[in-house]
Amino acid sequence: MALSNPPTLDDLPATPDRADRTSFAVRCTALFDHLKNTSVPQWRAAFSWMNAAVALTAQNLQDAAAQAFLSGQRADAAAGAAANAAQTLAAAQAALGARKWVPGPYDDGACAWSPSNGRLYRARQALAASGVDPVADRAHWFDLSQVGLPIGYVDDTGGNLYGEPNGGLNMINVMQFAGGPCAKYLPQQPSDGDTCVIVVANARTDNSLLINPVQPIALVVGRVVLRKAGDSVVLDRIARPITFQFFAARNEWRAL
Repeated sequence: MALSNPPTLDDLPATPDRADRTSFAVRCTALFDHLKNTSVPQWRAAFSWMNAAVALTAQNLQDAAAQAFLSGQRADAAAGAAANAAQTLAAAQAALGARKWVPGPYDDGACAWSPSNGRLYRARQALAASGVDPVADRAHWFDLSQVGLPIGYVDDTGGNLYGEPNGGLNMINVMQFAGGPCAKYLPQQPSDGDTCVIVVANARTDNSLLINPVQPIALVVGRVVLRKAGDSVVLDRIARPITFQFFAARNEWRAL
């Protein structure tokens, strides 16, 4: 929408001067006639034009902000799609040369699939003698199976992820609810090698993961091992995703 040109404001006629009695009455009449018939309508038109200009400016600013936000979203989406495409391509290329993992040497970047869960892994560095299945040796192997994991958003405080006993399994779960601490159970019916990725995105320092009293599964984070129902570990503001993997032999979720 565009505004018309601003309305013109005519100059006032000569001001009456009491010292000039011959022109005083004529100038008074001319001044008041001009104010009534010309100045007042012109100023009303001017005020209307200014109000419309202010409203249009505010709308343009709002539209510009919305467009900037939309552009940012599109840029983020494009960047995310490009990153996912690159990861997917890398995984596909790696899969072409992957073989079943067996103990032995591996070159830097070599790919192998785990006989435990059939998932694909890539060596982080040259390994003179890999003696541990990649599923349990994340220090030396990248897990390529998480490429393209679905993303879910946690929008409430406590209980199961998404209200399901097995909610959040093999997913990236973004804790975005900021109205209170997210205190959640990890999935309760996982299979060996399953993962659950947690991303703290609500800027809170009191989010936590708890042992579910109905289906207790141990929770291991570094040197902290929680096994008793009701125990919890606090998740501070963490800039990176935390990947938990389930180890059936020990019945535990372990942070990698």
